[in-house]
Amino acid sequence: LLVSVPIGTQIFDAQRGQLLRDLVRDGESCVVAAGGRGGRGNKSFASAVQQAPRRFEPGASGELRRVRLELKLIAEVGLVGLPNAGKSTFLAKVSQATPKIADYPFTTLSPQVGIAAVGENETLVVADLPGLIEGASEGAGLGHRFLKHVERCAILLHLVDVSEGALLAPLEALRVIEHELEGYSPELAARPRIVVATKCEDETSLARASELERASGRPVRPISTVLGAGVKELLSEALSLVRSAGIRAP
Repeated sequence: LLVSVPIGTQIFDAQRGQLLRDLVRDGESCVVAAGGRGGRGNKSFASAVQQAPRRFEPGASGELRRVRLELKLIAEVGLVGLPNAGKSTFLAKVSQATPKIADYPFTTLSPQVGIAAVGENETLVVADLPGLIEGASEGAGLGHRFLKHVERCAILLHLVDVSEGALLAPLEALRVIEHELEGYSPELAARPRIVVATKCEDETSLARASELERASGRPVRPISTVLGAGVKELLSEALSLVRSAGIRAP
C-alpha cells in the first residue's frame, strides 16, 4: 500500500512517539511497515507424477504498526507576531494567497502559504502562521500547533503593530514573541529575523516605529500594506537573508 503525503510530513510511531522519518524532499519515500513473505500455491509443488498436488505453503504475516503523521510546513519566510499584527494582510499583498482577514484575534487558525515575487525573476515561499500569545511555548492559544511550523522557516519576519489601536505597546509586543520563541527553542529564537513595524500609515505610527527601533536596539523596517510603502524593499532584504541562510524551499 502506497500512501502519498505532502512534503514536510513527519512519521511517528504512535505507541513510542519515536520519529521514524521526516519527508522533506519531493519524491522521498520510506517503509513504515513491511509486508509479509508471500506464500506458494499448489502449482509450486507440481511434478510429473503429481500434476495437481494438494500441498501449499501459506505466506508470513506482515508488520502491524500504528503511526501518527504530522505536517510541518516548509517555507523560506515565516510571518510571526501577535494576533492582528497584519500578517494575513501582508501575505495577501505580496502573493496570490487569499487568507481570511478580519479585525479580531485568531482569524488565521491554520498556516497559509503564498509565493511572493521579488523583482523580475525571484520568488519567496511565505507562510502566514497563526498569531502567538503569551504562554504559547507552554501550549497557550494555538501553542505548539503554531510553533512547530516556525521550525521549518529559513528566516522570520517578526511583525509588530505600531498603530494606536495595537493590542500591546510595540516594545511589549516584540518582547512577548521573543520570549515565546526562546521558551520553545533557543535555536528557533536565534533564527535570522527582520523586525517589521506594520500599519505605518501616519506620522504617529512612524514615530512609534522609530521609538521601537531605539528602545529595542534592533533595526526596524516600517511598512504599510495599505499604501504599499516599504513592502518591495522588505522582500528584497528577506531574499538576501534567505540566500545567506542557505536554505530554499523545495
